[in-house]
Amino acid sequence: MASVNFYLREPKSTKETPIIMFFSYGGKKPLKYPTLQKALPIHWNEDKQRIRERRTIADSEERNAYLNKIEGVINSIHKLLLIEGLDIDETILRERLDIELKRVVKPKLNQLSSYCTHIVAQKKELGTSDYFIVKMAADNLAE
Repeated sequence: MASVNFYLREPKSTKETPIIMFFSYGGKKPLKYPTLQKALPIHWNEDKQRIRERRTIADSEERNAYLNKIEGVINSIHKLLLIEGLDIDETILRERLDIELKRVVKPKLNQLSSYCTHIVAQKKELGTSDYFIVKMAADNLAE
């Protein structure tokens, strides 16, 4: 069973500290992922693993909504990987999360052959079952 937890990097700090997501997805080492959000430890609710929602805490609702988004996205990615039957590891989770959260810019590909090469590399890396079909089509296109 997968679980998502958010923790402060330095819970005893007197300054704002980064919020880190821990995603546990089996007997493997959990994924540690930076949320790019920060909070003062005195504003952090350890039980809810969110920023306390008070008028005195600027944009706490928006930052908590972003944490909720990250939680939803990582759970969706995990379910899709299980359905696809792929080996789930820290690398593939991080890559897919970066793409979904738009932290990685997809390369601009101007030519069809470059695009095909890019797709073949992705399919090979992900180990999808249609890798050989896509590779054969790209090789035929290159000829």
